[in-house]
Amino acid sequence: MNEGDILGIIGPNGAGKTTLLNIVSGFLKPDAGKVILDGVDILRLKPHMIRRLGVARTFQIPKPAKNLTVLENVLVSLLFEDSNIDLNKAKAKCIKVLERIGLGDRLDQYPTLLPAAGLKKLELARILVSDAKVALFDEVTAGLSDDERENMLNLIRSFHTKQRTLIVVDHVLPTIINLCPRVVVLNKGAIIADGSPNDVLSNRYVIESYIGEVKYAEAK
Repeated sequence: MNEGDILGIIGPNGAGKTTLLNIVSGFLKPDAGKVILDGVDILRLKPHMIRRLGVARTFQIPKPAKNLTVLENVLVSLLFEDSNIDLNKAKAKCIKVLERIGLGDRLDQYPTLLPAAGLKKLELARILVSDAKVALFDEVTAGLSDDERENMLNLIRSFHTKQRTLIVVDHVLPTIINLCPRVVVLNKGAIIADGSPNDVLSNRYVIESYIGEVKYAEAK
């Protein structure tokens, strides 16, 4: 990928989408291959070291710090990058993001009190306050209403810059179609299509391996 790209990754369950994000962010080590960031192989680095290099991520299953409030969860993400920032300015920035994302009335609550959609929003907020140059989004719009999803997409669009690269994994096809100029389809760990959303979603192999599964899931 080039700096500033937005890449969507789709595929059936078990295709390797989250595994790929886990490898890029250092949570898993692959059997072979490399992960190159700015010409440097980061494969041997630990997750917190990769995060220091500017790679931030959300988790498909949200992983908030349960003993911290909603505000503190987001504040930690910001302070991790810049421990010298004025605390009041840091809090103000976090509150602004939380208000935009719809959690402004939950600042002092603990994540255990948030509904599933609220936890998704908290995951995203921790990236939105960061200065990440590579952001990995894993199913951030799953389970959201149409209005909530559109708000999330607008926030991600506003976060994106020419210097910031995004990788988006999502089962919600409108998320991928509306956000990602390029889409890669995985199936059983292999790439079966790579191109624009229209080209990829009209690919016969993609339809056979993935589109049918999505329609079945929606029907259920």
